[in-house]
Amino acid sequence: MAFFSALLNQVLIGFGVKYLYIFLNLALILVCLAFGLRKGSISKFTIPLLYVLAIFITLLISAFFLKGTTDAVVAFGLYTMPVLVWVSVYACYTPVRYFDIFSSSLLLSGIIGYLAIPQYFFSPTLFGLIISDSDQMRWANGKSFIEYAFFFRATSTLGSPQIFGLFCALTLIITLRYKKLLNPKVFYFSALGLAIGGILSGNKSFFLIVILYILFTNFQKFFSSIRTLLLIGVILLSFIFFSQITIVNDLALQRVFSLESIVEQETIENSRISKYAYILNETNPFYGNGLGSITNKSTEGLSAAESYLLKIYYEVGIIPFFIFIALCIESAIKGLNRSIRDFHIICLTIFSMIIVHAFESPIFMIIWGHFLGEAAYSKYIEKKEIHAS
Repeated sequence: MAFFSALLNQVLIGFGVKYLYIFLNLALILVCLAFGLRKGSISKFTIPLLYVLAIFITLLISAFFLKGTTDAVVAFGLYTMPVLVWVSVYACYTPVRYFDIFSSSLLLSGIIGYLAIPQYFFSPTLFGLIISDSDQMRWANGKSFIEYAFFFRATSTLGSPQIFGLFCALTLIITLRYKKLLNPKVFYFSALGLAIGGILSGNKSFFLIVILYILFTNFQKFFSSIRTLLLIGVILLSFIFFSQITIVNDLALQRVFSLESIVEQETIENSRISKYAYILNETNPFYGNGLGSITNKSTEGLSAAESYLLKIYYEVGIIPFFIFIALCIESAIKGLNRSIRDFHIICLTIFSMIIVHAFESPIFMIIWGHFLGEAAYSKYIEKKEIHAS
């Protein structure tokens, strides 16, 4: 319910129900605590809990020394709630498998993907289902479909094409990982919806993450051959060359696949690279610039971090940043011990954290479950799941 309310938060706000997912997540934590936590499982989450402690210390520093109380509290919740929720779930008295939670949520995730179709082609507000006060919605209002269709990027109910595209990508690759365990009808319906939604989001990270996952999982042996690598290189260069000719008149495709467009986006003054440079140059490495200093707002020369990892560094400094890096390494190692596909997914999740700041959104709660769950899987894996890996 907490995850569903996050997916439908924009819709609920339109009906006057604001941020229900916060209360449901807090209720979930309290329920787990009421039933009791297993001490042995808590010990598996030393690094995640240490990260929460480090963020809490920076919250106190921000509140008392940097005068950012309200923003700091909001940021504290965004950074720590996924960790606290999943530690509580995995360490709860009753053992919980990630697959059971993911499979029960997948159908709605697929429907969220399909909602991109009527939004992209017919109504940006999904016929009034979601609020229309965003800059993108205001710009599209009153224009004909011919005028805005090739510029408009689908967001479904998630409020941002970047968040929507990344959500579709990561949920899709986890869906592919569990293909043999999922109900076939649910798998194909949801996978197709997530694929369509990701494409209509116009988000480059969607295409990159999905393509990398498919290459990693299906062509592993091929990459060991130099001849095959050369052949792939020739095919790739040919595709790039001819694609530049075919997409020159299609503005929607230009943004994602045009080399000229991509280079232009990354060399302008407000590009991703310039933001990374700004963060590295303007951050106090000891305590950052204050928890919440760029949460849901712009700050001086930085409109958005464009990197979840660098956003952590910018706001809270090097100590919590390194603890989170340790958490990433731990998750990747445990994922590798479980299966090569889980390792690929965790590596691509970390990669998305490097290139996109959208991971702070509450709709990634289900992705956090996979990312943090590797520490709790070893004792509760069914034999058929190991075989399917």
